[in-house]
Amino acid sequence: MINTDGQIIPRTRITTKSRVMGDVNNRSKEERRVMAGSAVGGLGGIQTGDAVPQAEPWKNSQASLADLLPFILWEGQLQPGGDNVIIHPSVFEWDGPGDFLTNFWENSIIGRLTNLPVSATVGLVDALLDGPFPNSYNFDAPGINPAPTLAQQFPRNFYKVSTQVAQRDYKVVTSKPADRPVGSERSTKEGFIHRPLQIRLWQETAVQLMNTDIGYGRGVLPIRFLDDGELKGDYTLYLKIEQLSMSAETNQINVTSSENFEPTTGYILSNVLAGHKVIDILNGEKVDGTFTVIYQPKGYDSQKWRLRKVNEDYYNISSVYSNKNLDVGSSGNGANVVTNSPGNAETQQWRLIRYCDGSFFVKKPRLVEGHGGL
Repeated sequence: MINTDGQIIPRTRITTKSRVMGDVNNRSKEERRVMAGSAVGGLGGIQTGDAVPQAEPWKNSQASLADLLPFILWEGQLQPGGDNVIIHPSVFEWDGPGDFLTNFWENSIIGRLTNLPVSATVGLVDALLDGPFPNSYNFDAPGINPAPTLAQQFPRNFYKVSTQVAQRDYKVVTSKPADRPVGSERSTKEGFIHRPLQIRLWQETAVQLMNTDIGYGRGVLPIRFLDDGELKGDYTLYLKIEQLSMSAETNQINVTSSENFEPTTGYILSNVLAGHKVIDILNGEKVDGTFTVIYQPKGYDSQKWRLRKVNEDYYNISSVYSNKNLDVGSSGNGANVVTNSPGNAETQQWRLIRYCDGSFFVKKPRLVEGHGGL
């Protein structure tokens, strides 16, 4: 953050990083990857044409978290005539090692700038930046660019690191294609360079942007991360600026997701598509082979489920109402999920895979063929 005297405010730097999103097949639990994308195999992998976490990402209505989508970049107070906040959104294609992202940023000019003594001024920052964006430019050019309408309406809010600085501090190593920032440009001198986008907000423009709609809803800012053609990366992120009016909405930047379940707690299972319905036991039956259905939430015990670990990867899902386990009796598509007496059958063992919006993909029991799921 920058104060009204143009000085970088010490210890206001926040470095937030989401969990890695994509293919979770054969990934170690220590990576804490989350599933995203539609690559062949059914366990994620972002590929051309994917929209994550849903078909129209700018409409995402999930609760915000510090490590999933929608991912919180910054939260704080901006007073009229007061401090500025500087935000650098970034996207990385990454397969490891674990310290790559940290090293790239800490060794860059941004990392050094934000650790300068308090005497550092905005003038120094501005000297290192190109901008404001011109009234017209090529949105399809490699680099990180806001939608043209945003650059035209808010030219003082979008800047990029200058080419001279980028050639020195943002050299992109392509010998490991996945270990790099997306939105890299070709430089005749240095191969590929990365010029981060800087979004600068103060209270007045934050309010204006929050109430601006360029076709994706109020406050939604499309930012395109386009690589030079040889590197092939092309992502559009939708950043939303909103005012938090309730205390319950604040401090979410510190809330991270968890895959831990209390074995005695009764959980509600709800499908993302039919979010207003929950999994229930048909007609309240307690006999083996009873079908499960979706129904309006009533708070009944027949709509509550315990998740108990069988081993490192699989769970039993048992009914609070009948103490019977969810079971799949057939491997074919369209097979019914029923409740059966608890046992060691692998048809009662389910894998829960975290998706990038915080929901879970409940995968079929192991060794059962087909594509059944819950």
